[in-house]
Amino acid sequence: MCTRYVFTDPAEAIRDLFRITAPMPNWPPNYNVAPTHIMPVVRPIDGGREIAMMEWGLIPYFSKDGKRSFTTFNARAEELRTKPMYREPFKNGRRCIVPASGYIEFTGPKGDKQAHLFTRTNGQPIALAGLWDRWASRDTAERKETYTVVTTAPSVFAAQFHDRMPCVLELDDVEAWLHASPDEAAALMRPAKDALQARPLGKAINNVKNNAPDLLKHLGNTDSPT
Repeated sequence: MCTRYVFTDPAEAIRDLFRITAPMPNWPPNYNVAPTHIMPVVRPIDGGREIAMMEWGLIPYFSKDGKRSFTTFNARAEELRTKPMYREPFKNGRRCIVPASGYIEFTGPKGDKQAHLFTRTNGQPIALAGLWDRWASRDTAERKETYTVVTTAPSVFAAQFHDRMPCVLELDDVEAWLHASPDEAAALMRPAKDALQARPLGKAINNVKNNAPDLLKHLGNTDSPT
């Protein structure tokens, strides 16, 4: 599952890491990315890649009113080929990368959730597998580009926190996710191979209205796979 993440890496680092060839948009750091936020997404264009600013929460192209359901922030890997809202983007070139500095998972009872920040042990940004779509009203006066984060079964480490995890791609797999056949892309939807580490965060991040560097303050020892 992935309903929050963090994205604080500078644009220059993202441009170089994901080999962006188009002009870069500007965006502020976001310490508490939540559904409906407009965030940078990497997608292919003719001859290269671009960063597009999209809203988190997939609205399928066939939607009559342009409204999302509550289930579209995450797309289960097992359903990408069967659910109509995911099948078309997955098959026909609307796969994307959602760059993140780390993603957040919550444990504990309702009303007293504990947030944990997952980052790569090598300090690099995380490449989350995603899908995007473009919706337009019948008169085309209104258009929306939106995205969802693909989730898989968890790795052994992540399973300590939740029974799902976002699909974390290795950088060497980014090109295949964006351009390969559906069969090849499906093979990438697996628990993360790269070792992740997690550390607890303060309760302030539980409120989506909070967005400041202090939210990422270290509260304890870093946990990592053994």
